[in-house]
Amino acid sequence: MVELLIVVIIIGVMAAIAIPAYTTYTVRANRSDGYVLANEVLHAQERFYADQLTYTVDLTDLGYPTAGNVDTEAEHYKVSAAACAGGTIAECVVVTGVPQNTQASDGNLSINSRGTKTGNW
Repeated sequence: MVELLIVVIIIGVMAAIAIPAYTTYTVRANRSDGYVLANEVLHAQERFYADQLTYTVDLTDLGYPTAGNVDTEAEHYKVSAAACAGGTIAECVVVTGVPQNTQASDGNLSINSRGTKTGNW
């Protein structure tokens, strides 16, 4: 009986160490969804700018199904576009990925048309 109790305690300690490490790993791995979609939207913005000489906050102009808050495939992030701080949409656009659900603790990912990145890139 004592041996069984020791085995249960060992398993509990191992689980207490492994579960938080796995959670941290999955958050980092799922961050790639936000990177990919934010970069896709930014590239689409650059193509739009080449044709229109302005960026857009309406993502339907870029071929996405909604005007803003486009979900990543696994719905870990919602991506939107806005004018850069202190500028107009014709000069600069910032694409932001806001984490959802299990990613909520990860923080926003932002990249603008000038190449400035903020967040956990």
